[in-house]
Amino acid sequence: MRLGHPPHDKSITICIPGQRQWYRPTSPWKWGIPPNFLQGPVPYPLVLHYQLIYPQNPSAAPEILWDVIHPPALARVSSDRQFFKKWRSPDFDTEALQPTGVKKVWILSDHPILAHWIERWGPIIIISSKSLTIHDILQGIYAYLQTSLTRDDLHHINSIPDNRRCLRYARAQRAKDSCEIEAVVISQGYRRIDVVGGHRRFHGLRISILPDQTWRLYMNLTPGTVPRVS
Repeated sequence: MRLGHPPHDKSITICIPGQRQWYRPTSPWKWGIPPNFLQGPVPYPLVLHYQLIYPQNPSAAPEILWDVIHPPALARVSSDRQFFKKWRSPDFDTEALQPTGVKKVWILSDHPILAHWIERWGPIIIISSKSLTIHDILQGIYAYLQTSLTRDDLHHINSIPDNRRCLRYARAQRAKDSCEIEAVVISQGYRRIDVVGGHRRFHGLRISILPDQTWRLYMNLTPGTVPRVS
């Protein structure tokens, strides 16, 4: 088992207008709710595949083990056995939501830093001509976070002293943990994932039903080393 070593809180880069200091998140579960808790009355049941939802226990690991800097093909789920743990790919071809036929989703975030940036960038929108699968969801998240930061994004980051240094640190760690050559990754510039520093561990999704009966998915990320397993 190869262990990656992503950075931790000191690399978090976010600037909030009017605030002249680092914004440090408390536990991301302060903003979370239990898996599949539906807010308000709903006209139909809507359920996420168990591999995608928040763990029942906030301190537990999610079903999918995934460092979001890597393509979804490297994500794994465990198959618990009596004496050892075996890893396999998630059920990529399985529909992500029930009832069947969901072809479009909007994803926001419970992570306070990523939520701030999603307000600037817009939600993660994933569309498929067929029912969305687990792979569609993970690939949509990956593509969104791999988008390059714009000049406006960098200007927003640089409005708070020392942000740029921490952004460089996050990129360097991403390059080190990447499956690609470090120099190549660094030459490609900054990506959206760099704004959350070492909070790169996928922690699942939850469903939120809005008062107008529309719904959204909320994603969370947590810090910590993500084992790279085959």
